Amino acid sequence: MKGALDRLNQRLEALYIDKLDRRISDAFYSRTSSQWKEEARRCEDELLRLNGAGESYMDEGVSLLKLVQDAHSIFEKQEGMAQRKLLNFVFQNCIWKDGELIADFRQPFDMLQETALKSLKNETPKGYDDAGKENWLGN
Repeated sequence: MKGALDRLNQRLEALYIDKLDRRISDAFYSRTSSQWKEEARRCEDELLRLNGAGESYMDEGVSLLKLVQDAHSIFEKQEGMAQRKLLNFVFQNCIWKDGELIADFRQPFDMLQETALKSLKNETPKGYDDAGKENWLGN
Protein backbone atom coordinates (compact mmCIF):
# COMPACT_ATOMS: atom_id res chain seq x y z
CA MET A 1 0.00 0.00 0.00
CA LYS A 2 2.83 2.37 0.89
CA GLY A 3 4.46 1.67 -2.48
CA ALA A 4 1.22 2.48 -4.32
CA LEU A 5 1.00 5.77 -2.45
CA ASP A 6 4.60 6.64 -3.38
CA ARG A 7 3.91 5.85 -7.04
CA LEU A 8 0.82 8.05 -7.04
CA ASN A 9 2.79 10.95 -5.61
CA GLN A 10 5.50 10.48 -8.25
CA ARG A 11 2.86 10.46 -10.97
CA LEU A 12 1.31 13.64 -9.61
CA GLU A 13 4.72 15.34 -9.71
CA ALA A 14 5.30 14.18 -13.30
CA LEU A 15 1.79 15.29 -14.27
CA TYR A 16 2.45 18.74 -12.83
CA ILE A 17 5.71 19.02 -14.77
CA ASP A 18 3.86 18.04 -17.96
CA LYS A 19 1.34 20.79 -17.22
CA LEU A 20 4.10 23.35 -16.66
CA ASP A 21 5.79 22.27 -19.91
CA ARG A 22 2.40 22.56 -21.64
CA ARG A 23 2.46 18.94 -22.78
CA ILE A 24 -1.05 18.48 -21.36
CA SER A 25 -4.02 20.81 -21.07
CA ASP A 26 -5.09 22.47 -17.84
CA ALA A 27 -8.39 20.58 -18.02
CA PHE A 28 -6.62 17.22 -18.36
CA TYR A 29 -4.31 18.12 -15.46
CA SER A 30 -7.22 19.13 -13.22
CA ARG A 31 -9.26 16.05 -14.00
CA THR A 32 -6.39 13.56 -13.68
CA SER A 33 -4.78 15.11 -10.62
CA SER A 34 -8.15 15.13 -8.83
CA GLN A 35 -8.59 11.42 -9.53
CA TRP A 36 -5.06 10.58 -8.40
CA LYS A 37 -5.33 12.73 -5.27
CA GLU A 38 -8.56 10.95 -4.35
CA GLU A 39 -6.82 7.60 -4.86
CA ALA A 40 -3.94 8.79 -2.64
CA ARG A 41 -6.46 9.75 0.08
CA ARG A 42 -8.03 6.29 -0.13
CA CYS A 43 -4.59 4.68 0.20
CA GLU A 44 -3.76 6.82 3.23
CA ASP A 45 -7.10 5.99 4.85
CA GLU A 46 -6.52 2.29 4.22
CA LEU A 47 -3.03 2.50 5.74
CA LEU A 48 -4.43 4.17 8.85
CA ARG A 49 -7.16 1.54 9.11
CA LEU A 50 -4.70 -1.34 8.74
CA ASN A 51 -2.29 0.12 11.28
CA GLY A 52 -5.10 0.55 13.79
CA ALA A 53 -6.39 -2.96 13.11
CA GLY A 54 -3.08 -4.52 14.17
CA GLU A 55 -3.30 -2.93 17.60
CA SER A 56 -6.96 -3.89 17.93
CA TYR A 57 -6.23 -7.55 17.09
CA MET A 58 -3.45 -7.61 19.65
CA ASP A 59 -5.74 -6.20 22.36
CA GLU A 60 -8.48 -8.66 21.45
CA GLY A 61 -6.00 -11.55 21.52
CA VAL A 62 -4.80 -10.63 25.00
CA SER A 63 -8.40 -10.32 26.21
CA LEU A 64 -9.21 -13.72 24.71
CA LEU A 65 -6.24 -15.36 26.45
CA LYS A 66 -7.30 -13.83 29.79
CA LEU A 67 -10.85 -15.08 29.22
CA VAL A 68 -9.62 -18.58 28.39
CA GLN A 69 -7.56 -18.62 31.59
CA ASP A 70 -10.69 -17.93 33.64
CA ALA A 71 -13.09 -20.01 31.52
CA HIS A 72 -13.52 -22.85 34.00
CA SER A 73 -14.46 -20.62 36.95
CA ILE A 74 -16.71 -18.48 34.72
CA PHE A 75 -18.46 -21.63 33.47
CA GLU A 76 -19.05 -22.97 36.99
CA LYS A 77 -20.66 -19.70 38.12
CA GLN A 78 -23.23 -19.72 35.30
CA GLU A 79 -26.73 -21.22 35.22
CA GLY A 80 -27.67 -24.03 32.81
CA MET A 81 -28.65 -21.97 29.74
CA ALA A 82 -25.66 -19.66 30.13
CA GLN A 83 -23.39 -22.70 30.39
CA ARG A 84 -24.93 -24.07 27.20
CA LYS A 85 -24.27 -20.75 25.39
CA LEU A 86 -20.66 -20.77 26.55
CA LEU A 87 -20.21 -24.35 25.36
CA ASN A 88 -21.76 -23.51 21.97
CA PHE A 89 -19.41 -20.54 21.70
CA VAL A 90 -16.31 -22.67 22.30
CA PHE A 91 -17.26 -26.04 20.77
CA GLN A 92 -18.83 -27.37 17.59
CA ASN A 93 -19.89 -30.87 16.48
CA CYS A 94 -20.09 -32.36 19.98
CA ILE A 95 -21.00 -36.05 20.09
CA TRP A 96 -21.31 -38.63 22.84
CA LYS A 97 -19.62 -41.87 21.76
CA ASP A 98 -18.98 -44.97 23.85
CA GLY A 99 -19.44 -43.06 27.09
CA GLU A 100 -17.03 -40.31 26.05
CA LEU A 101 -17.71 -36.74 24.95
CA ILE A 102 -15.96 -35.86 21.71
CA ALA A 103 -15.92 -32.16 20.87
CA ASP A 104 -14.27 -30.02 18.25
CA PHE A 105 -13.17 -26.54 19.22
CA ARG A 106 -14.30 -23.54 17.21
CA GLN A 107 -11.76 -21.00 15.98
CA PRO A 108 -9.66 -19.57 17.62
CA PHE A 109 -10.03 -22.07 20.47
CA ASP A 110 -8.79 -24.87 18.21
CA MET A 111 -5.48 -23.06 17.80
CA LEU A 112 -5.22 -22.53 21.55
CA GLN A 113 -5.83 -26.23 22.14
CA GLU A 114 -3.21 -27.21 19.57
CA THR A 115 -0.67 -24.85 21.11
CA ALA A 116 -1.44 -26.12 24.62
CA LEU A 117 -1.03 -29.74 23.57
CA LYS A 118 2.29 -29.01 21.87
CA SER A 119 3.44 -27.15 24.95
CA LEU A 120 2.56 -30.11 27.17
CA LYS A 121 4.53 -32.39 24.85
CA ASN A 122 7.40 -29.86 24.73
CA GLU A 123 7.03 -29.58 20.95
CA THR A 124 7.88 -26.33 19.23
CA PRO A 125 7.31 -25.45 15.59
CA LYS A 126 10.27 -25.81 13.26
CA GLY A 127 12.49 -22.73 13.28
CA TYR A 128 10.97 -21.35 16.47
CA ASP A 129 13.41 -20.58 19.25
CA ASP A 130 11.68 -20.43 22.62
CA ALA A 131 14.81 -20.69 24.74
CA GLY A 132 14.56 -18.39 27.72
CA LYS A 133 10.93 -17.56 27.14
CA GLU A 134 8.28 -18.22 29.78
CA ASN A 135 5.44 -20.56 29.00
CA TRP A 136 2.36 -18.43 28.30
CA LEU A 137 0.13 -21.19 29.64
CA GLY A 138 1.38 -20.58 33.18
CA ASN A 139 2.21 -24.27 33.82
